[in-house]
Amino acid sequence: MRVFKSFVIAAVPFIFYVMASLELIAESIEDPFGTDPDDLPIDKIGENIRTHVMEILH
Repeated sequence: MRVFKSFVIAAVPFIFYVMASLELIAESIEDPFGTDPDDLPIDKIGENIRTHVMEILH
């Protein structure tokens, strides 16, 4: 029984770390449109589309 107690003491922080990391990742990818450094560059994508459409039309 003592071995099991030692395993639980070691496993709980590891499981907490994994779950907390998943939560942070989920928050990061939950809203990809914004101004954070890891968000999608929507303004740049829109400008590229506009530029290429104008090239096609002219």
